[in-house]
Amino acid sequence: MNRDRFNNIAVGAASTASMAVINALQDYTPERQMAGITAVFLLACQHHGISPQDAFTVTKNCMTYAEKTRPEFKAVAAYMQGEWKKS
Repeated sequence: MNRDRFNNIAVGAASTASMAVINALQDYTPERQMAGITAVFLLACQHHGISPQDAFTVTKNCMTYAEKTRPEFKAVAAYMQGEWKKS
């Protein structure tokens, strides 16, 4: 994995990938969604040799600007609200 490209990921690219993940998991129970997405996150970090904390930091920076959620990720959250079952 190219860390420079990860650190500078385009907001649109990250939000589009997020939508794909939400879409793929939408038919599972909330418990299976959380277990599945968390397992994949940890396995992806291990596979690419990046610490989970570093991945969180880079992604949080991508998702926000001036302490506010970027519109692209507000759209992702709205999509999740409409597609995922509530606990």
